[in-house]
Amino acid sequence: MLGVSLGNFIRVLTGVNLVIPFMIISILCMVDYRNMIRFKFPNISKDIFILLLSQLIIVLYMVMGGSQEMNITKDIFVYYSVILIFAVGTLPKKYLNKFIIVFYVLSSINVVMALYLFFNGFGGMMTGNVDKDYLNSLEDTGKAMVFLYPSAGVTHTMATLALLKDNIIRNKLLHVFFVLFLFIDFILIISSGKRTVVLVFILYILYYLWNERKFSSLKNFLKFVPVIIILFLTIKYLLPHVPFVTDFVNDFVDHLQKGIDTLFGLDKSNYDESAAVRVDIRRKASFIFNTDFSLVNYFFGKGYMIMYMDQPLLQCVFDMGLVGVFVYIYNVLYVSIKHFVRKTNDSVYFMFKLGCINIVLTCLTAGTPYGYQMYFPVLFMLYAYHNQKSYFNVTK
Repeated sequence: MLGVSLGNFIRVLTGVNLVIPFMIISILCMVDYRNMIRFKFPNISKDIFILLLSQLIIVLYMVMGGSQEMNITKDIFVYYSVILIFAVGTLPKKYLNKFIIVFYVLSSINVVMALYLFFNGFGGMMTGNVDKDYLNSLEDTGKAMVFLYPSAGVTHTMATLALLKDNIIRNKLLHVFFVLFLFIDFILIISSGKRTVVLVFILYILYYLWNERKFSSLKNFLKFVPVIIILFLTIKYLLPHVPFVTDFVNDFVDHLQKGIDTLFGLDKSNYDESAAVRVDIRRKASFIFNTDFSLVNYFFGKGYMIMYMDQPLLQCVFDMGLVGVFVYIYNVLYVSIKHFVRKTNDSVYFMFKLGCINIVLTCLTAGTPYGYQMYFPVLFMLYAYHNQKSYFNVTK
């Protein structure tokens, strides 16, 4: 959850690429070798076994397919998700002890690195509008870190909300500090110009308040009135005097409006390139569905990554047909939503549910239905749920 961004930040600061080593080390540290030697997987529950089956199906499609979009790095991530499931399957229950505190410390280091890079010449551009050749040149020099700022902010927000829920921090002054730190997370998130990630941040906050029953009564709601007033005054009177914040907010609002207008055809003059590309891809896919999809294709799809769509929901149906409904729609969307509606008193289970919000929201917007990034939040959510449901309170 943190290795990719931490590894990339270290790469920029030191020139040493630690992304893949961090991923390998995380697996090696995670495995319970006693259970592995005995070939025991006590944590592969029914739900996790079904998730494993979906990953094996993806591997089968990948091996058999004739993809025009083959990418060695991304394909390795597909295998990595299978290995990750087996690694989690060996874990004992005690693995989750002190998890939130450790994760919060590491995610805080991640945010500090992101802030350092942000204020030292590696920020200041909107990924939705910047020229692709310019982005490639930045990537060659290790400066395209704007992609990782929202990742640092999102993971730290998850850890902060889980920590606040855990009531480990009982000092009210420290509570205020943690809440203020969320504002830094928001700055990192909005700096990327990514619309979906900003929505994820807002939903994290709302989901936390809903889970904690902060809206359950007028008395609870009134407690937040002073906070709402302070936020309103800060946004209205303080932020306009902070130049870079104002620029980011204005650019983001403009980027958001262009995306909505382009996707829904509301204003032909208000054009957003990334949204327009997705509209064009949907048109091409719809044409193929109508003219070149046989009965066999509806059941088994056209094959692994025959055409890259940058929209996971559409990609899984196009590639795998009804099989894709099981692989992605059931294991990612249905399972996540089923757990969303459950309130919980357990902070670890709660944090991993937050992680699933992102993958549900991006089902129509970006990425593919393949790779560990799409499935590990569900995996850890199921692991936390099945290992702790005997002693924490989960209510529907």
